[in-house]
Amino acid sequence: LCTKGYWIQNGGHEFRPLGLKTFEKTITSIHKQSMSDQKVILSKVFNEWMGSNEQEADVLIFGISF
Repeated sequence: LCTKGYWIQNGGHEFRPLGLKTFEKTITSIHKQSMSDQKVILSKVFNEWMGSNEQEADVLIFGISF
C-alpha cells in the first residue's frame, strides 16, 4: 500500500513524475528482499529521482511481511 506521493514526485532529466509503472517495476524487482533492504532501495530510488527538487507531497509506503 502506498500514497501516490511517491510516484507523482517530479524529477529526472525532464522534471516529470516518476510514474506508477516505474514504482510497480521497482516493487516487483525487490519484493523478495528483506523489508529493511526494500526501505533502503525505495528511499534511494525516490531521492535520486527527486534530485535537488523539493518534495511535492507526503509519501507513505506500507508493507507486510509474512
